[in-house]
Amino acid sequence: ADASRYVKLLRDFARLVRSIRAFLQEQQTRGVVLPVAEVDAVSAMLRSTMANLVIFEREAAGDAAHGVIDGELRSAFEELVAFVDGEYRANAPQPIGLCHYPGGDEYYAYLVERHTTMTVTPGELQRRGYEEVERLEHELDELRRSMRFTGDARAFKEYLSADRRFFAESVQGYGERLERYVARVTNRVPSLFSATPVAEYVVEPLSQELAGAQTFGYYEPPSPRHPVGTYFYNAWHPERTSTLSAASLILHELIPGHHFQICLQKENTALPALRRHGFAETAFVEGWAEYAAQLGFEMGVYDEDVAHIGRLLQDLMVSARLVVDPGLNAFGWSRERATEFLREHLVLSEEQIASETLRYATDLPGQALAYKAGELAILDLRRHCEESLKGAFDVKAFHRWVIGSGSMTLTTLRAHVTAQLSPPERTR
Repeated sequence: ADASRYVKLLRDFARLVRSIRAFLQEQQTRGVVLPVAEVDAVSAMLRSTMANLVIFEREAAGDAAHGVIDGELRSAFEELVAFVDGEYRANAPQPIGLCHYPGGDEYYAYLVERHTTMTVTPGELQRRGYEEVERLEHELDELRRSMRFTGDARAFKEYLSADRRFFAESVQGYGERLERYVARVTNRVPSLFSATPVAEYVVEPLSQELAGAQTFGYYEPPSPRHPVGTYFYNAWHPERTSTLSAASLILHELIPGHHFQICLQKENTALPALRRHGFAETAFVEGWAEYAAQLGFEMGVYDEDVAHIGRLLQDLMVSARLVVDPGLNAFGWSRERATEFLREHLVLSEEQIASETLRYATDLPGQALAYKAGELAILDLRRHCEESLKGAFDVKAFHRWVIGSGSMTLTTLRAHVTAQLSPPERTR
C-alpha cells in the first residue's frame, strides 16, 4: 500500500511540474515574467533537480516508481526546462523590481504592509534606512579612528573583510568563541529579564553535508526529538568564516533573541494552541532578534572593538535593506545602483551582493524590510515607555510586555504595550 501511494505521489508530482509551466504561460500573457538574471538561477535549479531525480527512493518502490520517475516525471521536467530556456527566456525583461510590472506599485505597497505589519510607505522606510546607514557609518568611522587605522573608511572595510585575524582558525575554534559569548550573555541576562525559558540552549556545528546550503547557520527550537534550543553554526570553511559577528549572532539567534522569544511563546500555556505555535509575523520575530542583538551594548557584550564592529556591520546590513528594497521595487533603481550602494556600505563578497539584490527584487520582495523595521518599532516603543514612566521605567517589565504574550503584528504590539502603561483600576 505504501509503494502504491508513493507511485501515485510521483504522478501527482509530474502533474505539478506540468502545472507550473501552464501557470508561467498564463502569467506571461499578463506581462509578468521573471527578469533574465533570475531565469538563469531558476534554470540551474530545475536542471539540478532533474539530474537528481534518479536518487529519490531508488531502492524502495520497485519498477513502477522507476517507470514514473524515468518517464512521466522526467518528461515533465524536460518540457519545463525547455520552455524556461526558450520562449520564457526570450520574453524575460532586463530590469529587476516590482515597479516594472503591471500593478507592481500596488502589489509592493501590499507586501510592505504584510511584511512590516504596519501602515508605512516605501518612502518612509527608505528615509529611515538612509538615516540608520549614516549613523552606523559615523560610529564605524569613530571606531576606525580609535583603532588608529590609517586608511579611509573603504580601506578599513577591506581590511576587516580580508585580514586573517578576523577569521576562524577551525570549526572547533569558532565554536569555542561562540561558547564564550554564550557564557558572557547568560551571566548578564538577569539584569534585563525576569522571565526566561525553561528550555536550555546550546551551540553545535552544522552538519557538514549542509555546509554548502547555509551561509551562517540557523536556530532550531526545542522539539520532542531534540528538547534543547540549538544554534547550528557553519564554520566548515574557516577561511571564509568571519568571527566579527560572533557575539551579535549569539544575541540574535540564541539568547535573548530567537530562543527567548520562541520558547517563551511555546511554553505559555495561557495562549491558544494556534498562537503558541504560530510565528507568522516576521517583523515581530526578526525585529525582536535584532533588538536583542542591540541589547549587547547594555549587557557589555560589545566592549571589545571586534565585537562592536561585528554588531555595526550586521546592523548596516539590515539597515541597507530599508534603502535598497524600496529602491528596486518602488523607485526604479537599476541592479547596478543597488549593487554599488551595498558594495559601498557593507562587507560582502560580490557573490553575496548579487544574491542579495535578487532576493530583494525577485525572490522575496519586502521580506527583508521586516528585520530593521521590527527593531526600530521596538526601540521606538521602548523610548515611548521610558518617556512616559520616567524613573519608574522597568526594563524587565518592558521585555515581559513585548515577548510575554507571543508573536503579534507591530501595530497590535504597540497597543498592547501602551495599555500596560496605565492599566485599568480594579473595581471592588
